[in-house]
Amino acid sequence: MLKGARILLRPMKEEDIPRQHEFFQDVALYGLDSALPRVSPWNQAIAFYENWTKPGDDMARFAIEADGRYLGYCGLMHLQDRHGNLELGIMIGD
Repeated sequence: MLKGARILLRPMKEEDIPRQHEFFQDVALYGLDSALPRVSPWNQAIAFYENWTKPGDDMARFAIEADGRYLGYCGLMHLQDRHGNLELGIMIGD
């Protein structure tokens, strides 16, 4: 976990799934993403959680929390890149 003055970066929890599902219903939010805008069913939120919490060597994944409320997620991807590059992804739905 990483704690700042206003934000906590922590592992994603199962209780974050309903909130993430709400974000998956916001087509405007996903218009800002590199993916195509879409509305996703409940099982997609569960699959996202299962994938996001799966251990991996090439990615650091965090849930973003403020005032005890799940706001979205962020991740550092391609950590094992031999050229020392990585990609930062952030999704704040609230």
